[in-house]
Amino acid sequence: MLFQRLSQSDRAFLSRDVRNCLDEDGNLYLRFDKEEAFLGNLKFQQADPIRMKLKFSSGHDIEGMVRVCAESGVTA
Repeated sequence: MLFQRLSQSDRAFLSRDVRNCLDEDGNLYLRFDKEEAFLGNLKFQQADPIRMKLKFSSGHDIEGMVRVCAESGVTA
């Protein structure tokens, strides 16, 4: 699974700040380092990233999206 390949520090960041990565339309936005991805590693990066947008069907329910992230292993 994608999120299992994240480092402990990136998983901790996502667990701590997942609400900042979600919008009210049910989207989870993630940004990954291009060079690390080319090498087969996943690492969060803000500058010149690979952008990923995941859509939750629940939308408009931030707490529900946070709960789904936790239950599915996206966050620790």
